[in-house]
Amino acid sequence: MSKRLHAAKSDSNQPAIVEALRAAGYAVDLTHRLGGGFPDIIAWSKTIPAIAVPMEVKQLKRGLNEVEQEWWDCHQTCLKTIVQCEQDALDFMALVDRTVVVG
Repeated sequence: MSKRLHAAKSDSNQPAIVEALRAAGYAVDLTHRLGGGFPDIIAWSKTIPAIAVPMEVKQLKRGLNEVEQEWWDCHQTCLKTIVQCEQDALDFMALVDRTVVVG
């Protein structure tokens, strides 16, 4: 698997998504500078803070690039999502928080 690095810049919609998640009480780490196809942000569940959700931020109608697709394919069993707007991110995290079962 190639690990070509791309310029580590964030999509223009990323700040609004991060702000919305944080305003809703989620901890968010910015990871877009890691490169190697790693997702742009990680949001942490409010229900169980040990649950981390990698999120790839994309503009509308844009797909994963080759390196991102390689990461995605190698992590098929990993909880992850692609988000395009604040509501995508909030809805996914709400689903995670509702479906996490302890015990």
